[in-house]
Amino acid sequence: MRIIAIHGWPDTPKLFKNMKKYFKEKNHQFHSIPNYAMSSDTFESGIKKMIKRIDKIYDDSEPIVLIGHDWGALFCNRIDLMYKKLGKPHKISKMVLLDVGTTVYFTSFIKYYLTWQGLGALIYLLGSKRLQSLLTCTLPYPTDDPNRNKIFTKLLNPNNWASDQEKTTKKPTLFMTGSNSYNFYTQEFLQDIQSRKDCCHYEINGGHWFLLEKESETNEKIEAFISKNDDLIDKE
Repeated sequence: MRIIAIHGWPDTPKLFKNMKKYFKEKNHQFHSIPNYAMSSDTFESGIKKMIKRIDKIYDDSEPIVLIGHDWGALFCNRIDLMYKKLGKPHKISKMVLLDVGTTVYFTSFIKYYLTWQGLGALIYLLGSKRLQSLLTCTLPYPTDDPNRNKIFTKLLNPNNWASDQEKTTKKPTLFMTGSNSYNFYTQEFLQDIQSRKDCCHYEINGGHWFLLEKESETNEKIEAFISKNDDLIDKE
């Protein structure tokens, strides 16, 4: 299976270092790419850059699986929609969305930034290393994302919220959430996932970065889903 992984904010492709090792040992092709949507002028232009990067890595001979965490999960949906516009509706075969749905409540972000972890993320945004050192638990690992301070300009740019934002693809999807995280998805999105036979929702006992906290469990569930092993992906 051919896999592309996309990180969120304020992460980098390093987020998937151990996941990449796991899937390569399972004889899957795995590449993690920069989230250009967070560094470009608009989300759309960044998504086009990611598609160019994906096409350089994988040709059109076989479909690929998209794995996205945080903002990366949100953009997996838009990448698939963009491929449809480009006349390649079968480029993406499946999607794995980690802790963020394709539609999100804005209030979820507000609640998050009122927590200690969210406060630490805002301090990180401002680049205060001294204050960051006082909140050592804000991020699960060191990150060197050079575009971390551009997040608010992205959110305030109306061009980033295109009319197709609320449209969701109907590709087979594994939606994984952390039990100790926040609801970065709408109930309508969750109900849609739970009602479809080709989709699965699985909750892991962990936080927003459960893919690092529970590496084995996360990787096994993803591998079972992309390999169509229904016995392993059953959340019960």
